[in-house]
Amino acid sequence: MGKLEFVLNLPTQPEQLIRLSEDYENLSKYLPDQLKSVKILEKNEKETKTEEVIVFKTIVKK
Repeated sequence: MGKLEFVLNLPTQPEQLIRLSEDYENLSKYLPDQLKSVKILEKNEKETKTEEVIVFKTIVKK
């Protein structure tokens, strides 16, 4: 199996990125072509369970 590693330096604080990544119901605003919707099913102190509708589109045309 292959292994993929990468580094991305972003001009922001880690806490801000975590807060953004945990804003599940608004993630589709940042990934509109890939993520149609996210619904929170359960949430507690340790975990959040979500249901996502993912969009698969292709740019290859015949």
